[in-house]
Amino acid sequence: RMINGWRAANQAAKDRQLEAELKRAEAEEANRAKSEFLAVMTHELRTPLNAVIGYAEIIQEDLDADGRKDLSEDAGRITGSARHLLGLIDQILNLSSIDAGQESVALRDVDVRKLLEDAVNAVKDEAREAGNRISLRVSAEAEHAFSDGNKLTVAVAALVSNAVKFTAQGLIAVTAELDRGDADDMLVIAVSDTGQGIAREHLSEIFKPFAQLEQGATRTKGGMGLGLSIAQRMAHTLGGEVSVVSELGSGSTFTLRTPLRVKAQTAIRAAA
Repeated sequence: RMINGWRAANQAAKDRQLEAELKRAEAEEANRAKSEFLAVMTHELRTPLNAVIGYAEIIQEDLDADGRKDLSEDAGRITGSARHLLGLIDQILNLSSIDAGQESVALRDVDVRKLLEDAVNAVKDEAREAGNRISLRVSAEAEHAFSDGNKLTVAVAALVSNAVKFTAQGLIAVTAELDRGDADDMLVIAVSDTGQGIAREHLSEIFKPFAQLEQGATRTKGGMGLGLSIAQRMAHTLGGEVSVVSELGSGSTFTLRTPLRVKAQTAIRAAA
């Protein structure tokens, strides 16, 4: 009788384990299907939106040539809004591609200085409108890396854009340095700002998808809270990470650390 009871209990435990594994597999498949759907949809949205941007720019140029400044400004608002929407779509595409397991790693020589200059230039108008100054410093040892340039670009752009978004009448400092480690030399890119900072209790939330922290009761900043999550995932794909040091009211420093020379096996293992 005791043996039968033990067998029944053991079988019940196996059945529960099997049921849990099936539910986990179903959840993973549902999440993968969702991500694949988002990847397809965002890709399809980009084509007509690029056409809207292109035609709006042509109209704006024609209006400028005719001296119609009032209408030219309206066309510029169309372009600006469309570019903002395109940026949001690109973020969803990046995130859904990662979740769907469609991320690949293309390692090559990367001009780190140019990559950072491009990231800074992309937000300089927005920074100027907010009264911000941006400084850039790249050490000679960190000017070149062997990595995935596209992933580094996405990660850095997200960090710089985030700093500009949450800083007003302040300074954003972007630096790149080499940290010589025992195992690998690390490329360390830091983005510091004098903005509003982040409360300590919220630091564990900021890398979650769709997390957008506000100090007030309503959302006042644009975006969907995907940038930091994507930056972290890109860093992980390259065998690195993004960390943050911040204090409410005293600004923030986000630090991206990846191997200066990413090894193919490291990137493959991190992406799996």
